[in-house]
Amino acid sequence: MNIKSLTPKQRKTLEGLAKLGRPAKRLEIAQSGGIDGTQAAHALSRLEAYGFCENDDEYQWTITDAGKSILLSLEIEDREANQPTVVDSDKESTPSLEDEIKALRGKIRYTPDFSTADAAFVCKALSEELADMPSISMILAKMARYWDGMKT
Repeated sequence: MNIKSLTPKQRKTLEGLAKLGRPAKRLEIAQSGGIDGTQAAHALSRLEAYGFCENDDEYQWTITDAGKSILLSLEIEDREANQPTVVDSDKESTPSLEDEIKALRGKIRYTPDFSTADAAFVCKALSEELADMPSISMILAKMARYWDGMKT
């Protein structure tokens, strides 16, 4: 997901959700972001697909760590775009946008709750079980090989 892939409505929706700082309903988020409720609903569903926000059973939306990191990277990009360019060899260089984004990505990665051997076994078993559906079976076989390769 590229930072520039967010539409202005998605960005305003994500900023509105972050500004609230708590689980909120769609209309609260829309008001906080300064957009229409229908636009916020569409943006929230797309942001959820990207993994930037989550929805609970009571239609309360919360921002995820990935959403917070994308907002931070957007703020850093805006800050760098608005700063005047000054070339001074005596000053210490500040970390670039790419460096800060790489650091953020390292923070939000996590280890899966399962072993790679378990994942490989499940994929292989499903591949064999669904052998009568070749396209699905091939994908599962590739996934099994991937998980087998992840073993350390």
